Amino acid sequence: YFQVSGHEWLRMTSGISTGGMSLLSGMKPVPLQLILENGKTYRHTGRILFANRAMNLQTGTIGIVGSFPNPRRILRPEETATVRAVTEVLHNALLVPQPAVTQLQGSYQVAVVGAGNRISIHTVQVGPQVKTLWVITHGLKPHERVVVVGTEKARNGIVVKPEPYNPKAG
Repeated sequence: YFQVSGHEWLRMTSGISTGGMSLLSGMKPVPLQLILENGKTYRHTGRILFANRAMNLQTGTIGIVGSFPNPRRILRPEETATVRAVTEVLHNALLVPQPAVTQLQGSYQVAVVGAGNRISIHTVQVGPQVKTLWVITHGLKPHERVVVVGTEKARNGIVVKPEPYNPKAG
């Protein structure tokens, strides 16, 4: 048993971001992955059996029932785990490292290094997070360089000395 936000449920069932095809009414069921408490992915995929008819008004979620094969009886009643499923496919998505995106009073911004290595602050719209990356849906163009380290010092018009970002450097 797991919960899905009402917004996510509508997106999954209406086909808004999948080119018009509903992910739940398509020919192939949405495979579910189970991430166990130890962080490992359960070897068998599951499927959605059904969804509750009503939304939980207190949480804004819809209850979903999934089923997973359990041939070795690894899964136990009342065990907690994380359910993961591909609910959206974004082609040619624009991804930036999470530290490049700052939030300010409900909006998101990135500092872009432009001509002459001058900073300009762009307001962006963000999509889902993919591991350590943000999907940027609006406000940034491909191949624009963004500030990842030192964003707290970035201001419109200042000149910087950009260096390539190395996510493993700390």
